[in-house]
Amino acid sequence: MEDIQNNNLANPKLHKKPKSKTVTIRHHHSKPYRKRHFVSFAFMFIGGIFFLGLGIKYNVQLKSGIKSAKDYIVGSTAIVASSDQTISSTYGFSINFDSRQLYASGIDSTNGDLFIGNELSVLRPYELIRMSPSLGDVGYANSNLTVKYYSKDIYKDTSNLSAVEALVIKDITSKATLIAKKTGTSNVVLGNKSFIKSDWMFSSGNHIFSGINPSFTTYVGVINNKTIVIEVMDSNLSGNKVFNYDSVINSLNFDNSKTTYINQTAVVKEKIAKSRNLIESALFGQLAFAQSLDSEKSSESISSVYGPSVVKIFNVYCQDIYFDGNLAIKDACSGSTGSGFFINQSGYIASNGHVTNSDVKDILIQFAFSGLLKGDAKLVDFLALKANITASDLPIGSDQEQADYLFDRLYKIKSSRITTKNSVVNLLVALAKDSPDVKELIDVTNSRKEYAEQKSVKRAKSVAQDFRSVDGITQFHSSDVSIIKIEGQDYPVAKLGSILNLMQGANLNILGYPGNATNNGIVDSALSSVTLTSGKVSAIKNALGSTKKLIETDTTIGHGNSGGPAFNDSGEVVGISTYTATKDSDGTYNYVRDIQDLKDLASANNVVIDPASATQTSWELALGNFNSAHYSKSVKGFADVKKLYSSHPNVDEFIAAANQNIKNGKDINDFPIITVLIGGIALLIGSAVAVIVIYRHKKIHNVYKAQVANGAMDPVQSGTVPQKVTYDSNLLKR
Repeated sequence: MEDIQNNNLANPKLHKKPKSKTVTIRHHHSKPYRKRHFVSFAFMFIGGIFFLGLGIKYNVQLKSGIKSAKDYIVGSTAIVASSDQTISSTYGFSINFDSRQLYASGIDSTNGDLFIGNELSVLRPYELIRMSPSLGDVGYANSNLTVKYYSKDIYKDTSNLSAVEALVIKDITSKATLIAKKTGTSNVVLGNKSFIKSDWMFSSGNHIFSGINPSFTTYVGVINNKTIVIEVMDSNLSGNKVFNYDSVINSLNFDNSKTTYINQTAVVKEKIAKSRNLIESALFGQLAFAQSLDSEKSSESISSVYGPSVVKIFNVYCQDIYFDGNLAIKDACSGSTGSGFFINQSGYIASNGHVTNSDVKDILIQFAFSGLLKGDAKLVDFLALKANITASDLPIGSDQEQADYLFDRLYKIKSSRITTKNSVVNLLVALAKDSPDVKELIDVTNSRKEYAEQKSVKRAKSVAQDFRSVDGITQFHSSDVSIIKIEGQDYPVAKLGSILNLMQGANLNILGYPGNATNNGIVDSALSSVTLTSGKVSAIKNALGSTKKLIETDTTIGHGNSGGPAFNDSGEVVGISTYTATKDSDGTYNYVRDIQDLKDLASANNVVIDPASATQTSWELALGNFNSAHYSKSVKGFADVKKLYSSHPNVDEFIAAANQNIKNGKDINDFPIITVLIGGIALLIGSAVAVIVIYRHKKIHNVYKAQVANGAMDPVQSGTVPQKVTYDSNLLKR
């Protein structure tokens, strides 16, 4: 007995003080559980599953809607263009080239129309095809390749290639009144046809310095009893920067098609002459289409957000230039096209100088330089005389150093001495995807008239530029940046950054326009959207002979990209697409001008750079809703953008895409956070109450069983009066 008592004292659980509790036992406590309790809990559980499913469904819809938005943005902002092109003539020959390296143009002999870009892929009776390397490197820009098919029987005896060649050279040199001396000759086979290949040197009348001795190579052959000539022109001023056209020349191919002579009317002959002049003066020589690369997420975002701030620029001019009141050049007509971007909402646009330039002194010097490279030094001699420069003034050094000195002196001529008459400059900015009719633009300019503005094609005026057409011979004297302005307000704006934190290997995203225009073979309207090219920063270097910076990149820069913005991954413009230099042994190098050059130019001319723009803000908000699949909201936002900026290039397409996604059930409403939160809390409380009620019922049922077992109460049945029972709660815990 003593042992038992000691054990009880050693185990406090068996020796607890009685703890009395009173409960009311009703008839339903005779069962271990009640259905209604479990049904309530089941409803709560189902409700939880419902809310969980609602969240999963919303997430699935959101992903689907966002995918639709992303697919649309990728498809609408990136154009993939092949760089390998073939030009085929109905006269029975074709030739291949790489559009990343060469700009090409061709003339249709039936109507005299000039064709460039993707339009060259259409089979036409091309009788003249011209190719020149990418703009931006002076050495390469001085060379070109011409394929000329003489559709008329100019040379009766085509069996004697040597005699044909002599007549060809006479035809070539007669235009420049120069004497060509043969320095070498050989027989070659191109496209299974025999050609005579000869190297020639012009005898130049240069009185200032003898450093430039223009040379050229000809390939003369016969196809379908007609003469075909390939001429490669180059100047030794380019030093070792001679472009190798061998792959292009060797791609020449012939078929067995017969051709018939087309009797050209006077109108067609005049158009052909004009088209030739356009090629000679490089009108739209800065056009090319840019190759688009696969873009990363950041690139897609940059393209959609800032693409509308990028514009197409057309610059065509025609004038008579006078020096000290004496006519120096009659019909100095040329032009260019490229890209630009808004730097404030008041219509100020940044670009390259070589895109927007129409400075009369620069044009005069450019024409002199171009003539010198072709062996015609008359204009250079004339300007040197006016500037009091003689051969003895030239420094002792290389031909390049002497040329750089000479032209730097020419640029110091007072601008007031150079004037124009009968002058018109049509500097146009295309805000949307519609471009000016280029044929009409050329004709209007040649007629010395202003091109009429259209809804989305605005006339612009030059505000400032730091540019020389003749530059980079031994050093760069300018940065090739410019600022122009159009009238209006609320334009979308790109945000400027800095190259200070730009590291080697960083992403670079370039926006610009393909080098095409609408109608007449100049522009393919399908390629008039802003184009994205993406790549890496290869290095940051000083421009030749300058402390100004250039970003070297593997990002493709086509002629149409000239003047376009280059973005970092933060969406800041860090540079302006400017140069492409091609060396067949080393590949293609692309260079972007430091954005600081633009900032300096703007500051010097009191132009305010300001990213604030109501249109840009509204556009980014609407895009945010579009990207998150809130299409109904985005439609309202895009409508606000359209009110602010009716010429917005993308807003109508985004509205249409949003409405289509709404129709397809992709629209996502705002997630009902408050409703879900209240419902979730209610479910949580309800579930907790259900668990407590079930537990309490089970506990009372255990009391009931214990009371019945020890005879303290009789079993209860339906209708039994509730009974109050006092019990020791410690017993239920054992």
